Amino acid sequence: MSHVFTRVQQRQMHAPTSYGMHPEASRVLTSRGVDPVAFAHRVSSARGGSFDVGDVSGFSLGQIFSGPGGAAASQRPTGGPTRGARGVDPHRMGAFLRELGRTPYDRARELAVTRLGLDPGDTLVPELLTTGVLEWRNYNTLHRVVCPIQTETEASGTYLEYDRAGQRAVVDSRVGPNGQVTLVSRRVSMRNYTTQPRSLSGVVNRLSAALAPTFNTVASEVDFVSGMHDREQELDVARSFFTYANYPASNVVELGPGFQWNRGASADPVEDVLALMLNIPAAVTHAVFSDLAWSAVQINPQLQALLFGRFTANDGLVAPADFAMFFGIENVLVSKMLLEDAAGNVSRAWSETDLWMGHVSAARDALTFARRFRASLAGTNEGVSVRVAYKPEGPMGLDQVWVTRQDSEPFIVGRDFGGVIRNVRRPS
Repeated sequence: MSHVFTRVQQRQMHAPTSYGMHPEASRVLTSRGVDPVAFAHRVSSARGGSFDVGDVSGFSLGQIFSGPGGAAASQRPTGGPTRGARGVDPHRMGAFLRELGRTPYDRARELAVTRLGLDPGDTLVPELLTTGVLEWRNYNTLHRVVCPIQTETEASGTYLEYDRAGQRAVVDSRVGPNGQVTLVSRRVSMRNYTTQPRSLSGVVNRLSAALAPTFNTVASEVDFVSGMHDREQELDVARSFFTYANYPASNVVELGPGFQWNRGASADPVEDVLALMLNIPAAVTHAVFSDLAWSAVQINPQLQALLFGRFTANDGLVAPADFAMFFGIENVLVSKMLLEDAAGNVSRAWSETDLWMGHVSAARDALTFARRFRASLAGTNEGVSVRVAYKPEGPMGLDQVWVTRQDSEPFIVGRDFGGVIRNVRRPS
């Protein structure tokens, strides 16, 4: 690949359209049957679903269940989810949430969670705890967004998907002289999935709970255990997405020395992103960076000149929504989840140097890059169960909780529906 253009020529070639999108991204969307102007308006009105998840936290069971009468008891909205809580103007709240990168719909989901409003004494009931686990969300994790969960009734079985080859065939729809009509058909591929039980346990000391009744409860322990489940799922998905063998060779682009986006002399990130998008046979709906990889975007001179301030009016730094608008990608996600190994070394869950892009669909049986299967077996609620048992150890005894789910590993559905650009960031 030859990079012979000056910076001025590159900016002229990549100048966005009147609605803020790169011309090639606009052409790609048009070729996939998506109106780029309507797409741009949708991204502009809802921030494209683009947000920095390092800045946003979700409601947890600890917040739902803590305090006399439940933390949510005094916060329950009296109307629908769009009505402002505590007298907040919903229109102003919507604008504020968009500044955080969330849509009012995301906030409505959070308000729906707070409506549980359980008393601390109610949280020994397994059915209520299980409902809380199902509603539990951490907006600092991405795995549910980029690797949707599909619930099945069997622990293992056959997964059906339509073969795309039939959709790409060239056909002739003209009726023949004797009334013959061309028959078109879809072929079904059968693939196997397997789930396995995954369980974590925690303990509540009743003496400690008596000293700190709003902090040390069964509900807060279920909250903690659910969070550890969530953390494990995030790491599983991140590892799977950055396992290069999961992609065809054409969908793994490696940037050599001088081509990395953070100050590489020959870097051309626009060309790199567009080249990968052309190798993905569906509209790219999601892009994922770690905060370290995202820093390469923010300090790249080409992207700074083309993007910053065009959409978010953010002085000095490129925002995820700017990137989303320019490349026609609805969801640009930046994660700052940290991991610490046994030696105390801290790293990111998502790649510190690479960018992932792909097509994601949460619709059942839809073609997508990856999904996880969950078996909803007898005795579970949508594949999740919570059990609480008393143990007599200690002065007042212990309550032990188990949170169990029946999940598969991340399952790659369409290998060519995703791709990776390696080494967008050169480690310092």
